[in-house]
Amino acid sequence: MYSTDVLVVGSEASGAQAAIAAAEAGAYVTVVTKGKVNMSGATLTASADINVDSKTAKELGLPGDSGDSEEQFFTDTVIGGKYLNNQKLVESIVRKIPTVLKGLMDDGLKAESLIHTPGHEYPRGVIVNGLKLTRKLAQKMRKHDRVTIMEQIMVLEILKKDGKACGIYGYDLANGMFITIRAKAVVLATGGGMAAFPIRTAPDELTGDGYMMAWRAGAELIDMEMPQFMPGVLINPPAWRGNQFIYEISFGSKHGLEGWLLNKSGIRFMKDWDPERMEKSTRDKLSIAIMNEVVEGRGTPDGGVYYSTAHLPKNLIRRFADWYPFVTSDWTYEKLNFNDLMEELLRDNAVEIGVGCHFFMGGIRINVDGETSVPGLYGAGEATGGFNGANRISGNALTETLVQGGVSGAAAAAYAKEHELLEIETAQLDALHEKQQAYLKRQDGMNPYELRQELAKLSWNNIGVVRTTENLQSVIKELRTIREEKLPQLVTKDKTLHYNRELLECMQLENVVSLLEAIALSALERKESRGAHYLKDIPESREDQLKNIIVQNINGEMKIKDVPLVVTSIQPN
Repeated sequence: MYSTDVLVVGSEASGAQAAIAAAEAGAYVTVVTKGKVNMSGATLTASADINVDSKTAKELGLPGDSGDSEEQFFTDTVIGGKYLNNQKLVESIVRKIPTVLKGLMDDGLKAESLIHTPGHEYPRGVIVNGLKLTRKLAQKMRKHDRVTIMEQIMVLEILKKDGKACGIYGYDLANGMFITIRAKAVVLATGGGMAAFPIRTAPDELTGDGYMMAWRAGAELIDMEMPQFMPGVLINPPAWRGNQFIYEISFGSKHGLEGWLLNKSGIRFMKDWDPERMEKSTRDKLSIAIMNEVVEGRGTPDGGVYYSTAHLPKNLIRRFADWYPFVTSDWTYEKLNFNDLMEELLRDNAVEIGVGCHFFMGGIRINVDGETSVPGLYGAGEATGGFNGANRISGNALTETLVQGGVSGAAAAAYAKEHELLEIETAQLDALHEKQQAYLKRQDGMNPYELRQELAKLSWNNIGVVRTTENLQSVIKELRTIREEKLPQLVTKDKTLHYNRELLECMQLENVVSLLEAIALSALERKESRGAHYLKDIPESREDQLKNIIVQNINGEMKIKDVPLVVTSIQPN
């Protein structure tokens, strides 16, 4: 059994920031990560832009606009979030990001350019390389002699005693051991749950583990009806599925290619959703519009719509890659070359694009210090909810993770100074160990990969972009049946412990089922359409729905409650 002052679950942007801040505050820190540092997590796939008010960007030597302010950045974030944001969180993060970004740049992080993205009144997107960012943070984290890093560990449960978080229980893939780590404070920086959906922009390991561990430990979740879907992702060939190339070159910036979205009849359907901005609309509107065409039978054979540049001059398109910041001159993006795809567009053919799950606005409910409703348990980054409200405007993900990671790490260190390590009850560990061993001991039962495919279809058809009350009611019943009848029958053919991917999948599936239920219950409670939540039978927003929806754990059952919005200066309109 290991012991530490502060235990951080997750190693990338928010996790690294939390570890660094806790170590600098004098705590001994253990970081555990499901994959390997710099080779897993969502930050690695970021393009990536870090939002800061444009006035600060100018002061940092970028081509910003001195007319901007922190107050305007705050306003755009709240309006973009359709007023569901926790305004205290927004104020805190907007105020602190200039110092955080300056510190990263002083440490050698290069700002490549500044872009103006949808939802922002001014250019605020400071472009950095996601891989270089994670490497920079990892280097800084590893320099601290107070930080210990443990890789390839799936954390299975938050351990508690006397109502307080006191450590974790996990599975070490590398040596096949189940491990226990005692801690005075625990920070969850586990990212989102995009892998619960079949088309996604994020890695497979993001199965909502942090959300559901926190919920099982008694923490509240907020805004879980608000997964964000990225419009303009590729759906063919399978190797490219979920790639954001078209979004990045076209919809993701006001300076991107003016490509058109067409349904199977060649109709430019965005005129019905945002006649002023059209394809430069926000991601929530674009995703809803695309999937509405699919649901109503006007999409492509593979469940998307068409993207066309036939109306643009060919020489303009060819020269675009020479200056646009997200791609190289030979159309390489995220180490994949899309020259063949661009040649198809240059032949005036349209290509199929769709939507993919990209981010979670909802998550663990925290205050401005990252505290959850469980003493000693903290949240950071995409694992938490409240900052983004009903829709995250472009570039705010890294802004949130970089700031809140540091805040939560420092708060956890302060808590650890005031508390002792607690003894972990043997009976609690025995029950957890027996639960995991059951997958191995069982001889017959449910194949975990087959169940994952079943859940993928359920999520996409019922809890995806376009929802109906009837579908939500139906899928909740199906998920509860799966929980009662299929999860207890999961079995592994491989009976070894060392790098057992089947066993890992069984462990993840419990979180996926619970995550989908939390999304569906929250979506059913929100009787309107707002931001990323589109209810086809109630397509308008309603004033009586200006509230946050909370998922609680009441004796092991998911229960929903409504709470008032946290408002500081902008009254919901």
